[in-house]
Amino acid sequence: MLKNILFCIFLWCALSCMAQTDVDLLIQKINMPQDDDERLEKLFELCGRNDISTDTFHKYAFVTESLAAKTRDPLKMGLAAYYVAWAHYLDSYNDSARLVIDKALRNIDAADPEQATVYFKLMSFKATTYQSERNHTEALKILYPLLSHMQRGNNQLFIAQTMHLIAIVESQQNEPRKAIDWELQTLPLLDTLHSNDAVVLSTVYATLGKAYKQLKKMDSAAYYNMKAIEKFRRAADLYNLATALQLQANLYIEQKKIKETAGILRELASINENIHMGEGDMNYSLTFVNYYIAAGEYDKAIALAKGRLEKAGDEKSRSLTKWGIRLSYFEALAKCYKAKGDVKSYAAELERIVAAKDSFYAINSAESIANLQTRYEVEKKEKTIVEQKLLLTRKNVLMYGSVLLLISGICISWLLFRNYSRRQKMEMILLRQEEKIKGEQAVKDAEEGERKRIAADLHDNLGSYAASIASNVDHLERSGGDFVPLQELKSNSQAMVAMLSDTIWALKKDKLSLTAISDRTKVLLQRLRQSYPEFQLDVVENIEQDTLLPPSQAYHLFCIIHEAVNNALKHSKGNRVEVYIFSEATGQWMVQVKDNGNTTAQSINTGENGNGLFNMRQRAEISDWNIDWKSNEPVGIVVEVVSATTN
Repeated sequence: MLKNILFCIFLWCALSCMAQTDVDLLIQKINMPQDDDERLEKLFELCGRNDISTDTFHKYAFVTESLAAKTRDPLKMGLAAYYVAWAHYLDSYNDSARLVIDKALRNIDAADPEQATVYFKLMSFKATTYQSERNHTEALKILYPLLSHMQRGNNQLFIAQTMHLIAIVESQQNEPRKAIDWELQTLPLLDTLHSNDAVVLSTVYATLGKAYKQLKKMDSAAYYNMKAIEKFRRAADLYNLATALQLQANLYIEQKKIKETAGILRELASINENIHMGEGDMNYSLTFVNYYIAAGEYDKAIALAKGRLEKAGDEKSRSLTKWGIRLSYFEALAKCYKAKGDVKSYAAELERIVAAKDSFYAINSAESIANLQTRYEVEKKEKTIVEQKLLLTRKNVLMYGSVLLLISGICISWLLFRNYSRRQKMEMILLRQEEKIKGEQAVKDAEEGERKRIAADLHDNLGSYAASIASNVDHLERSGGDFVPLQELKSNSQAMVAMLSDTIWALKKDKLSLTAISDRTKVLLQRLRQSYPEFQLDVVENIEQDTLLPPSQAYHLFCIIHEAVNNALKHSKGNRVEVYIFSEATGQWMVQVKDNGNTTAQSINTGENGNGLFNMRQRAEISDWNIDWKSNEPVGIVVEVVSATTN
């Protein structure tokens, strides 16, 4: 990683040397004897470069202003004012920059397409001066009307640039999602204009990187920020490159990558020797403060933060540049004092943080910004209404022409309709015959399904008790007419009648609850105890939410429980059968039938099953339940029925 960073620094230095050679040649041409118009064109070319030092730019920007004034050309004077405003901005004299811009705007006609570029440069840069001071309200007061103006002129590039500036403001207001929404609207416009190498695209990537960082999506932040760094290096745009490197350093700091941060900061400091961004933007130094904190060098962080605060000026000033950014330094100092255990200093910094926030938010009221956004939306809707009216007029013209075509088309359509109606009648006859055949087949299928269901019910319900009666008769024969088997025979006969009653009970209800099914299961086990006195039969409930089931599902569930209990009584060779009914608060439920016999789950799952097990599976599948046979510890099996998962 360190090798890659060193290589990038070397490559940047090489490109800087080459670019500086071009700058020196251009300066030599400017100083050669020539007329003022030629010199002014070369000065515009020089000031428009991104790779000259701050001192050089400052010097020649004012020369440009004096030469442009001689021409009395509003466009040249406006462009010169733009560069002079930049010079004031780099010296942190934002008020002076705005005065220069306002003076130049008096001579610019915003409605003139030939002057649109200069007008946009001046207005957007004026918004930038407010944005750099964190005065978001004033910045948006310029940007929203500017966006509406550019949309009326349908200037796609300027629309994209304005949306990008709004995104930057939203990012500074800790509204990363809004910033991302604006930038994602900007990218398609730039693609349409084929401006993939434009400075705007690079800064869009940088803003997306910052916004994703605010959302803690570090991978996305690094992806977009590295794309921005790549384009800034290629264009030798030192100021924006420094800003992107600063963001990358902050990403590394949050990820605790101290060594990688140190490499980025060395490159950043090298660039700053030419552009001096630290003189006009306190955030540059704040990155170094955060690095010292992450590295545990609290004394260095405190010294640097205090130095920058002293340079910011009087704390009583209400300048947003001082209040907005000073807040970050107060928070950094508080973090350092807390880490060092200096409670007194920590408490003092907390008081300063509260005061700074009160002043900062008083100026940047969310209500003012919301009003600006509303005003922009209203203007946008008004533009849409005008476009819709124009579209309606065009539609009316087309409508009258269409009426003539419609009348002639009606005659042709009538002839075609006659032939079509004949074909439709034939198709309807064929379709009815086909539907009749399908209906007859559907009736046959339904009858077959009902036949199978009745067979399953007879097997599960009456069949089980018929088997029990047969067992009682055998016992009666062996006992020679004993009174007890006769009683059992009577009991099982009554049970058959009871099962018919169970069927009617389930099907005559609109809905049945788990509690009702549990109560019916208790009645079932009470009846079966008389035939199987050697078994211990119990029902255990744990119902948090009493789920309601349709009658068909309730009947299928009761039959599954009945069949599982009968199988355990007849085949398990154990002495205990337990029915567990559970229901969660989410509405999902589970029923388990456990025995302690010698049957294994493996033999049921892998062996050949009879009609009873097949019917149990069919009932579960029809009702969209899961049924399974598991081992019961230490012996026996568990028949488990689980409802479908609820959302």
